[in-house]
Amino acid sequence: MLSEPVPADWYPVHLMKEVYQAVDDEFTSDDPDSLIKMGRFVAEASIKGFLRYLARLLTVEQLIKRVGRFWKHYHKGGSIEAEEYKDEQGRKKGVVRIYGYPGGEAGCKAIQGYIEAILAIAGARELRVEKKTCIHKGDDYCSWDISWEL
Repeated sequence: MLSEPVPADWYPVHLMKEVYQAVDDEFTSDDPDSLIKMGRFVAEASIKGFLRYLARLLTVEQLIKRVGRFWKHYHKGGSIEAEEYKDEQGRKKGVVRIYGYPGGEAGCKAIQGYIEAILAIAGARELRVEKKTCIHKGDDYCSWDISWEL
């Protein structure tokens, strides 16, 4: 299966978990953000054509409402939800939650980079994404607080 990878094909999450862990083991001692950067790169590389055009047309708020559709486009299992909940001193705030994604703690770092990149494509400025909970540490879901400038 991996001897001749097919771009944009489905791969079992347990294999991706191994890839994420290998990258984490090999590179994060020198660059703690290596998996976040990898997630950003994957988002930039995978959101092409009409999907990129659509993401650029949407506001961050509209993208947050449609994040489940993006998830289903790239994942067979688990689910995602996002909500905007506060406008504070010129900054919007929200949360992204992922349920049932067995990608491991290293996979969560890559997901964080993906979240950062897709929100930036939609026009988020001065974006901040901070991990809050993790199923791999005993929580019910993985979550990230997000904030951006208007």
